[in-house]
Amino acid sequence: MPKKVYISNTTELGEVYSKAELMDIYDFCKAHDMYLFIDGARIAAALASDKCDYTMKDLTKMCDIFYLGGTKAGFLFGEALVIVNDDLKKDVLKLIKQKGAMLAKGFISGLMWERVFSEEDFYLKGSRHAYLMAKLLAEGLEKKGYQLNPAFESNQIFLDLDNDKLKLWQNLAKFEIVDSFDTCHRIRLVTTFRTKKSDVEGFLEEIE
Repeated sequence: MPKKVYISNTTELGEVYSKAELMDIYDFCKAHDMYLFIDGARIAAALASDKCDYTMKDLTKMCDIFYLGGTKAGFLFGEALVIVNDDLKKDVLKLIKQKGAMLAKGFISGLMWERVFSEEDFYLKGSRHAYLMAKLLAEGLEKKGYQLNPAFESNQIFLDLDNDKLKLWQNLAKFEIVDSFDTCHRIRLVTTFRTKKSDVEGFLEEIE
């Protein structure tokens, strides 16, 4: 029988789980003797979103295990694993070694995370900037008549372009083509801690 439920926050489509949704999933898991694991590669993007109605501390009450992504939050590398459920803590260090996941110079990652948590909200600083740049971009696109699908919630923006607009946009910015359907293409735009306001405004001026 399955034992673990796995979710990503934000989702692959940039959507942010609400507190009520996470609690419903976790309650279901506990009722069926299952564990809830939250993939936190983009958790900083979720926590930085205006839609997010919980804190990092709240996460410890809504799952059994999660991790805080560092790379996509603008840090050097690595993740911080947070094991909430005491039943999952037994022999975890031995298992890490057995699976070949022990970082040789792990103290470097430790130093980075020590700095991250030495200042309140430092972890979300870059992601909050990325969110604000994405919000500026999303609002600008909607004013020009583009429909975002799904609706804007985090630093990932999805929309459809026809062939002509796709060629134009490819000369203006780098983005991922998620899928293609004859004359229609689904693309993903992503903002980061390095995205400048002038870049967003310049891009919006150039597109049709």
